[in-house]
Amino acid sequence: MSAGREFRGPATGRALSEGDDAATARETAAWTAYLGIDVEHAPQKAIKGRIEAMRQSTLGIRGRPLPGLRLSQVSQAGKTWTLKSYIAELKTKTAAATGLSPHPHQAIYIGLKKRTTVKMLFQNVLAKLGDPHVNVGNVEILEQRCKELLLEHGVQLLFVDEVQHLLGGSQVKEDVTDQLKTFMDEGLVPIVMAGNERSREFFEANPQLAGRLGTPLELAPATMESVDAARAFATFCDNLDQAMVDAGCVRRLSGLGTGAILARMVDAATGHVGRVHRIVEEALRFSARRGADFVEEYDLSYSVRHFAIPNGWVDENPFAEPDSW
Repeated sequence: MSAGREFRGPATGRALSEGDDAATARETAAWTAYLGIDVEHAPQKAIKGRIEAMRQSTLGIRGRPLPGLRLSQVSQAGKTWTLKSYIAELKTKTAAATGLSPHPHQAIYIGLKKRTTVKMLFQNVLAKLGDPHVNVGNVEILEQRCKELLLEHGVQLLFVDEVQHLLGGSQVKEDVTDQLKTFMDEGLVPIVMAGNERSREFFEANPQLAGRLGTPLELAPATMESVDAARAFATFCDNLDQAMVDAGCVRRLSGLGTGAILARMVDAATGHVGRVHRIVEEALRFSARRGADFVEEYDLSYSVRHFAIPNGWVDENPFAEPDSW
């Protein structure tokens, strides 16, 4: 049992997850509905605004040095969702404004791997641009084709995620870093670079690159000491709560953004809304399997114990627990 907090069993449903076909059907229905939910956090909207300002400011400007932006935050903080959500919204809005089909290459996203080479970088970009010959030619040929297609397809933004993999100082990593600089220096495309908390070290180790990327984008965790951050966090939790009801995931509100639940959610997610989304997702699955009407503190406690703690997000469970699960 959690110290200082009285454990209370669930108010609805069974105490334990069901293992029959009906439970599987409930979980499937709730989970499917949840995966279709998109809830925006105020800082995420601000990040999208800064990216959009860069895009609009560089439209039609090519052949001379272009700017970039950078974002560093811990895993599951919501940064990748923010970038991909921006891309989807941009294509939808542009299509609506022009009356044309969405531009598939208006903004492209690539994620780096630990062993990414310059050749792999070119191949990743070319694949996103629909080049059928990504495996044909040496590095020089791939580079030339990459530069040509970036301009021919009218790519307005390039998003490069997981840049922490470029940290280390090997020649291969330095070559990839230099090539990303070249994309901007030669005026091919403005770039948004993102990564986990280790990417800060990467940017610090590459001051010339960091200088091209301007003031870092902010997706800082919320704390209850900051009134504005706490309010934005609570609003996100309230909106997620309502979205689950609207999507049919649950029968009634779960109170995610109220009282003690909110304070404990801040602790469990270490202030990151991306982690809130994942904790609630796992809690919802458990809740659905046991036939509950909504996501209870009992379910959130289960999720933190069996998901958040094993993933190293938090050391202790802020929600009350039974002596054993």
